[in-house]
Amino acid sequence: MTERLGQWQKQQKRPLNDASENIETALKNGPVAFEAYVGEVKKLSEIFLATMKEAFWPLQARSRALFRFPQDSSIRDIPL
Repeated sequence: MTERLGQWQKQQKRPLNDASENIETALKNGPVAFEAYVGEVKKLSEIFLATMKEAFWPLQARSRALFRFPQDSSIRDIPL
């Protein structure tokens, strides 16, 4: 097993990283990856919000008309 690993390392342009180098690389790239993730989530939330506004606009217009109707008509003047 060790012999195969040594051969593989020789074939590679650089040797295998040790754990500290891997941690260092992850710490360098972590914030960049997180910022990219946050950017994608923000784009998705903006798309979702725009879609919801567009989908609910007809309902909102109808509800406004429904609540405005009693104020504009003479129905409110009829004694109950």
